Amino acid sequence: MVTPPKTNAMAKVAMATMCVSISCSALADAFPEKKGCEVINHTNYEQFLEKRSDVKVMNPFKPETCVLLDYNSDYKNKLSVDDFNGNKEILSYFESFQERSRTRVEMVMDYENKQLYTLLQFNTKEASVRGFKKLASGKDIAVFMDEFLFLHEMTHFEPSITLNKGYSMAKREMMSDITALIMLKSKHDLSMSEFFELTSSVFELRKEEHKLVLRQERNDKRRKQSGDHYHYDEDLAKNIEKFLSFIKDNGIDMRVTSLNEAKEVAMHMMHNYQGSEMIDLAKKTMTIKNDPYRQAFFSMQPGEQMVYYENNKALMSGELLAMFEDFNTLLPADQEKLDHVSPEIIQDASQFFNPEIKDVAQQYLATVNYGNDIQMTASVSIDPSINLNAENNQEKVQVNASGLRR
Repeated sequence: MVTPPKTNAMAKVAMATMCVSISCSALADAFPEKKGCEVINHTNYEQFLEKRSDVKVMNPFKPETCVLLDYNSDYKNKLSVDDFNGNKEILSYFESFQERSRTRVEMVMDYENKQLYTLLQFNTKEASVRGFKKLASGKDIAVFMDEFLFLHEMTHFEPSITLNKGYSMAKREMMSDITALIMLKSKHDLSMSEFFELTSSVFELRKEEHKLVLRQERNDKRRKQSGDHYHYDEDLAKNIEKFLSFIKDNGIDMRVTSLNEAKEVAMHMMHNYQGSEMIDLAKKTMTIKNDPYRQAFFSMQPGEQMVYYENNKALMSGELLAMFEDFNTLLPADQEKLDHVSPEIIQDASQFFNPEIKDVAQQYLATVNYGNDIQMTASVSIDPSINLNAENNQEKVQVNASGLRR
């Protein structure tokens, strides 16, 4: 049985939160060069919720971006079209977003002005959240429920996951679940045994929820037509369970110090990277290398780089996606790193990007005289379960937006 945290104000208080993450070049008056933009991390995120005051924090996945937290459920951000670089469609979308009181994250890309707007609304009083919490009653995760949900939503601030159309809805949601669980372990200093129990309870909860969703779809064709609402995938769950069995059998412990690190561990679990260089069997630890191993990738020779990419495709595809999202504002040092990546890798990774970012990657390849007819020089395995064209047929609206529900 997982021991309840000594202090967990969020388990007692239902929060209603609106967060708006906007590129710092937009809303310059609100965020002048991130002045007053506070750091939110694994040691202090609860404080921002408990004090319930309007603050600005840095997006943990995109430090150059500020996030506005508002705790007044009746508050409406009064922004004008000037705050969105003159884009009336983005303003209209934002105003419509505020009218809905639901827990979810949505990202809207203004391609003309090269701005990414991330919207987070966190409302634990909505019907679906109340139903989810009722379903969790009696399970280990129940004692951390509001905190778990908030961390889950925070993970959706990572564009390389949220905007990655190569990921199914279930994969993105399970990634957020695992990242949140890893954060809970480190925040509350849970034992590995407690972590395993907590993970098992979330899997059990998601299975039950999945059955209910499937039942609703059978009884309501309109819901099925509205999109994929799955938060659970049996094959991905088996991967995670195999990885957890591996670290359990080998007595591996793990600690993280940020959402980014938690995301890296979650990636390894999702893809069952038991042979990862992050795992030290001798020391019985799992060390998050972050920048060092990424820097090594960008300095490798083409052959080594390809092998590393094949073994860490999920991680490096996400890294390249993030670079092409920010392609027009890359610093010279980052541009040099990108120029060193084998064109075969960029061509393969771009298959997992959404159409707009894929176009940016293809234009980049064309400008460096590689063209679009690059032939792979090494064997690169593609996940056959990924439907690369699934998102291409979605209905086009005035603005391109990606959204994730709880």
